[in-house]
Amino acid sequence: MMNKKVYYLLSFLFIFSISFTEESNYEDIYVEIQAEELRNDFFLVKYDVENEDIYIGLNSFFYFLEIYDFEIDERDVRAEVDIINLKASFSKTESFIENEELFVKTDSIVRKLNFIYINENLSLLTLEVKPNFLLPYQIKEKEKIERLRLDGKEKNFQKEYDFEMKDSLYNLGILKLEFNKYNLNDNFYNISYEYGGQLLYGDFYISGNIEPNSDINSAKLIYYDFWNDNNLTLGNISTITPSFINLDSDVIGISLDSHDTYSQKDGNFTIIKGQAKNAESIELYRNGMLLDYIFPTSSDFEFRVLDGVVSSEYVLKIFYKDGGIENRVVYSLNDINTLKKGENKIILQMGHTKENSSNQGILKGYYGISDNLTLGIGAYDLVDVKNETFKLLETDFIYNTRHPKFPTLIDFSNFYDVEREESNYTLNINQRIYSYGLRYSSDIFSDYISKRDNLIYL
Repeated sequence: MMNKKVYYLLSFLFIFSISFTEESNYEDIYVEIQAEELRNDFFLVKYDVENEDIYIGLNSFFYFLEIYDFEIDERDVRAEVDIINLKASFSKTESFIENEELFVKTDSIVRKLNFIYINENLSLLTLEVKPNFLLPYQIKEKEKIERLRLDGKEKNFQKEYDFEMKDSLYNLGILKLEFNKYNLNDNFYNISYEYGGQLLYGDFYISGNIEPNSDINSAKLIYYDFWNDNNLTLGNISTITPSFINLDSDVIGISLDSHDTYSQKDGNFTIIKGQAKNAESIELYRNGMLLDYIFPTSSDFEFRVLDGVVSSEYVLKIFYKDGGIENRVVYSLNDINTLKKGENKIILQMGHTKENSSNQGILKGYYGISDNLTLGIGAYDLVDVKNETFKLLETDFIYNTRHPKFPTLIDFSNFYDVEREESNYTLNINQRIYSYGLRYSSDIFSDYISKRDNLIYL
């Protein structure tokens, strides 16, 4: 039976989300906004209920687009943006000022600030922005690629070639050898390798060491968008398991999943795993602030963050060796599994651990009952690092109120241990109130897990 404290908390959040309002001509709404590769899941806009118009604050809008060279005059209701060399004025019928912020109707932004369109979907609370100019991150990416292309070439070489890389049975790819000698006075040294290329119409990657020991760190063959927007990976895979099972991370097998980056909790730590082939450096941002960075030695990367922040939004900025720059949103497990009505998702992972050849199996499925409710079911057949077996059945309840002002996300999972006939429960509630985020987490483990980990419930 659900704990009374949890029940009261859920009741409070639902009532608060529905009943809390404020007197204003315009309502505050949080939407998911996307422009090319830029995305913000909680972007504040103003909604005119009577005329069904959406107004966007220009300061926050330009900052979202990473445009910082602009000037806004609230007194004259005017905006000047250097990157697109535009000056625009707005009438009182298409704009208003609130808290020293100039809010402008979306159709006026499109007409006067050189955008192709801003598509609004109020049922899903989304804004899709298409500018008619290059955004700053795209300009930097283009300039870096251009410098690399011209580097080492003669100035009078002007011929250009445009070609498309197609999947092939095999190509030579790129091989990188690295020699490291940390102390010139001793005989210890290390030789490692990294190779990537096309194989059997997929992307093949392998890395490892030659000296002093010959071994393979990682090897995988990936078919992107293999089925229903899911990627098929053969070789080293990253498994998605419950937090109370300590599984050997080095699993060799097959994986069918749609995300190459995700995060999960491990006590007070947030673990962020992903793949980025041929990356030079990776920066991790939390709520817009640089938190950590690495120079990966293989296509797999991992961050471990001691996270005392109850509501965190992580973004990875990946700098590739060919000059490309990627902004990648880090999905938490409940973000991955939240679906729209009629959508479905399957996760299939099978393999064995490299250390002791223990067989591992994971099969999970999710279905969007409505735009608010997603149900899931799964089965696990796992062997942890202490050689203990776990046969689990999982059921999931994921509910998103999609409330325009105060969205609430509830994620409840039950893991039934078939062999021990016990259940483990996890509950996460995320509540957004204006720019603030509240999070409630609760884990109720079975007697076996509690005794194994010396857990005490008060």
